[in-house]
Amino acid sequence: MILERMIGLKFIERLKKRKELYALEIEGVVVEVVRKAIRRVYLRVYPPDGRVRVTVSHRVSDEALREMIQKKMEWIRRHQTRVVRSIILPMSLEDEKRHREELKVQIPQLFEKWQPIMGVKASSWGIKKMKTRWGSCNVRTGKIWINLELARKPHHCLEYIIVHELVHLLEPSHNHRFKAFMDKFLPGWRSHRAELNHLKC
Repeated sequence: MILERMIGLKFIERLKKRKELYALEIEGVVVEVVRKAIRRVYLRVYPPDGRVRVTVSHRVSDEALREMIQKKMEWIRRHQTRVVRSIILPMSLEDEKRHREELKVQIPQLFEKWQPIMGVKASSWGIKKMKTRWGSCNVRTGKIWINLELARKPHHCLEYIIVHELVHLLEPSHNHRFKAFMDKFLPGWRSHRAELNHLKC
């Protein structure tokens, strides 16, 4: 049923008859194989369940394909773990209340730490649910909003977002000046950004 959901039923049947779509089990991982008239091999891991698909030329034998995938197995498992961890489960009202209380303790501590270092001060801050952002800063009013979901992320991710939003009080856009401030105040910010980019709001 995974395949049927992924592409149309008629198209799937046509591919199966032509032996261009099938599955291989390699080291306990089911790999969807799509045969096409291509030169390169494309290996992908899809959300939400870490489904694995390889698109490969007709000229590559199953034996050679198995060998290639086995060499990539560490990469596959790492990406499957990342994909599954990125799934955000809905918060219950009880969880939401608890997470808000946690952030109300953590956020002031981080503002107290970073505002003197950076020479800026937010006029106020708040916590709210946001679908596409981890945080936001109104440079006109100086108010900073923090995404409630950060309560479920590592503490350094929350710290990164607070520094990020405070830097906007020095530089509103994401230009070279903004990045220079980030490099100055939080040299490891790029790794924190990459980590959050693999997680959903």
